[in-house]
Amino acid sequence: MKKLIFTLSLLIAITTISSYAKRDDNDTSPYSPVYLTFSSAYTGSNEYFVRNGMHRSILEMDDTDRIPSINWQYSNSNGAEAYFVYAEYNFEVLRTYRELTWEDSLYVRTEPVSFLENNNVIDIDEMFSAKTKEEIWEFTNTLQDKRVFFIDKNPDFGEVTRDSVKIYRVKYYGNNQPVDDVVYEE
Repeated sequence: MKKLIFTLSLLIAITTISSYAKRDDNDTSPYSPVYLTFSSAYTGSNEYFVRNGMHRSILEMDDTDRIPSINWQYSNSNGAEAYFVYAEYNFEVLRTYRELTWEDSLYVRTEPVSFLENNNVIDIDEMFSAKTKEEIWEFTNTLQDKRVFFIDKNPDFGEVTRDSVKIYRVKYYGNNQPVDDVVYEE
C-alpha cells in the first residue's frame, strides 16, 4: 500500500511539474522551468538550522561573483537536505576557470503579483512536509536539468508585495542522498 501511494505521489509530482512548466521567453535553454515557493528562514553561515524548511544565507564573495551569492538549503528532521544557489557571475573571470554553460545565466526578475495566480507554483513547504526523505531526494533529483525559479514568501525579505513578486533563477546543486551507501555529512 505504501509503495502504491508513493508511486502515485511521484506520478502526480512529475505530471504537476510538467504542467507547471510555462515557457520563459527570456531564456533560450530547452529545459522547462519549475517555479517553487516557500518561506525561508535567514541563517548565518555558522548557525544551526532551528526548523524544518528552507534556510537562506549569504555566501562570501568569490572572484567569479559580481555580488555575494545567496545559498538556500532545505533540511528537515527526517535528514533530507537539498542545496541551491543564486549567483551573479563575472563571466570574464569564470571563463578563465571553466567553460560557461546555460546554467550560469542566473538572474532576478520582477513580475506583477498576478504571476502567482496565473502560473502554477509548487509550495515546497507544503509538499515536502508530507514526504519521506527518499521522496524528497527523488523529487529534487528531477530538478537537475530544469530551470528552477524561487519565490521566497518570507515577509522579512520583502520579495512578495501587494503589487509585485521577485523571482530568482537558481541553480540546483544536489542533495545528501547516499551514493553507494555512503552519506556525506558536513
